Amino acid sequence: MRNQLKHSHASWLSTSCFAAGAAVVCLIVLLRPAESQPQTSSEQLVYDRDAQHLWNRLYEALLIRVGPDGRTYGRDRFEPLLWLGSKHLLEGPSHDRAVKLLNEFREMRGEKLIEDPLKRAVFQRDLWLVFCWLQGDDLDSLL
Repeated sequence: MRNQLKHSHASWLSTSCFAAGAAVVCLIVLLRPAESQPQTSSEQLVYDRDAQHLWNRLYEALLIRVGPDGRTYGRDRFEPLLWLGSKHLLEGPSHDRAVKLLNEFREMRGEKLIEDPLKRAVFQRDLWLVFCWLQGDDLDSLL
């Protein structure tokens, strides 16, 4: 009887680990690595095939950074490229763009634009990480 319980528990554990691994692989596929130039192909878009979809534009504004060399950074990360002392999103063009898109999101009731639960969960997580950074919370403690 005890061996049956051990086998049953081990089977459950391995199935759970496999399911968790499959979920991580799905997230990795959704968040592809950065390219040398901004891409608008459907493979680079996270939430919708349309590059101008509000969720894609907000994702770009909040989580993707463009370096002085014109290259994009952040698509290969699970957390936003935000750190203590950074002025990104707090002032200048990145701030203006983020505020404009967040207002558009609020006015258009953007939360209703996508119904896929996985995409909604990833989007909520992305917004939550930016919110925590704005509040001064340590991102590493949330991951």
